[in-house]
Amino acid sequence: MANKPDTKQADATTQQGAAPVETQTRTEAPAPAAQPPAPQPAAAPPAPEPVAAPPAAPAVDAAAIEARIKAENEQKAALCTLAGEPGFLAEALSKGMTVAQVQEALLARQSARSQSTQISSHTSAAPVGAEAQLNAAATQIAASKHITFAQAYVEAMKLQPSLYTQYLAEKSATVKPN
Repeated sequence: MANKPDTKQADATTQQGAAPVETQTRTEAPAPAAQPPAPQPAAAPPAPEPVAAPPAAPAVDAAAIEARIKAENEQKAALCTLAGEPGFLAEALSKGMTVAQVQEALLARQSARSQSTQISSHTSAAPVGAEAQLNAAATQIAASKHITFAQAYVEAMKLQPSLYTQYLAEKSATVKPN
């Protein structure tokens, strides 16, 4: 391609007696020759992504572990003491039982013990008043001699006439004449 000069006439206002405006000549730089695109190097295989290193193990705090184990052993000892089986603590520690396992074992032992024990009255108060004492004596006599309660009551009054006299006095004291 050949360079062509570009001639332009500048716009100018002409006044009376003014000279014509100069024209400018401009040359364009030659257009670069079309070059074939640069050959690109063969695609290299993608680089493997770096594998993340496994997270570092947390620092072992021996004092914290020791404190936790001591607290757990104290809980086990307290459970055994409350259950009335302090001797079970040695067995639990030798077997490496957890606090939950110790609690479960103690509950199982308590359950087995309570199932083998007969139900007994938790009150051991002596009967109050002559009538209550006579009733208690009649109940014992009826059970031991295999007789009816009425027969046992009569026998209790014969064995303890002073209780019968006291019973009569208590009954007459509670009844007031009108």
